[in-house]
Amino acid sequence: MNRDVEILKEMLNGYYSGNKSKQELGEWANREYYNLLCGEFIMISKLEIYKFLRTIASFHIEPNDIKDEYPCSEENVRYISNSDWH
Repeated sequence: MNRDVEILKEMLNGYYSGNKSKQELGEWANREYYNLLCGEFIMISKLEIYKFLRTIASFHIEPNDIKDEYPCSEENVRYISNSDWH
């Protein structure tokens, strides 16, 4: 299995088991998403988790109507975690 997929699953499992906070999960996804946009997109293994990182990268932010920034919902994260994408 792709190591990046395994790391994503570990992070999601860590969040649901209480070992990772919402803040930690969101910041991790945000860093990984940023790295992907800065050049890691050429790595095919990273493309497998692109859409999930893009969604989870906003998980930890506070809603801000002025900046038009809204976090992904707990339901989105649960859907990613429970879906049969891996």
